[in-house]
Amino acid sequence: MVLEFDYIKEEPIIPVVLENGRKRIFIEFFVDSGADMAMIPLSFAKLLGFDKWTYEELETAKGVEGGSIPYFVREVGLVLKEEKFKIKLACSVRDDIPFLLGRKSIFDRFIVCFNEKKKKIIFHSNESD
Repeated sequence: MVLEFDYIKEEPIIPVVLENGRKRIFIEFFVDSGADMAMIPLSFAKLLGFDKWTYEELETAKGVEGGSIPYFVREVGLVLKEEKFKIKLACSVRDDIPFLLGRKSIFDRFIVCFNEKKKKIIFHSNESD
């Protein structure tokens, strides 16, 4: 299986749907091979029903500029074109972070190719047939 996306606004950004039970939100994620996991800001985590966490659950990611980003992890459904699967989602407790689609849960499922010349991202299934 191959899923192909055109860049949005000249960047490796793709449309994705996140699901938690009956809650569904459409998000344009920046595909980031340098990010460990998918991450969303707190306001969008709340739209998915993730408005409570404990301080014991909080983990910390390092941002590109060296700052710390506290987050908690939840499992959600992710819809990538016609493919639907579960991922671990980092929900930042801040709102000043971008929507990132990182390696965990994505890059083990797909071989991801960035075609800068054609401004496309191609996801090749990494599942054994």
